[in-house]
Amino acid sequence: MGLGFRLGPRSELTFGASGIYGTYDHDNDLEYLIFGGDAALRLGRTNVRAEFLLRRQTFDGSNPQRFRYALVDRFFTKQGALLELEQPIFPGFELLARLDWMERKGNVLTGSTLAAESNIVRATLGTSIDVERGFRIKLSGEYWRFVPGDPTSAISFHIGATGAL
Repeated sequence: MGLGFRLGPRSELTFGASGIYGTYDHDNDLEYLIFGGDAALRLGRTNVRAEFLLRRQTFDGSNPQRFRYALVDRFFTKQGALLELEQPIFPGFELLARLDWMERKGNVLTGSTLAAESNIVRATLGTSIDVERGFRIKLSGEYWRFVPGDPTSAISFHIGATGAL
């Protein structure tokens, strides 16, 4: 489902939402629910996007030894969101900034490195450079932070190329 508004000759705002519910086992006992929403704002040449997604899924608890924690609930949830800004600086050169987050809550298998509540945050800064019509070079750097209580973080750099045939 979507909804859009024209705010002016060079600006618009759109919203979207979707969802699904069902079972994923032969006996129709194990359920999942997924829903999400997004918004996009264009002001002249500037684009701002935001998204959210949530998944809730039940699992088979017939063998409690498979799980790290005592079974209180038979489900886990995953949710995440992102916020992105895309800004052309001059023709053929765009900057991109993005912040995204994902969280998982619920029991985990015995050998998993995840805790009952785990999340990750990532910040990205990048650029897209038009080399020729239909061909771009993309450069980006990312900072990852794994929380809670995990001192691990990571910094990475990427280079890529995209083209149209």
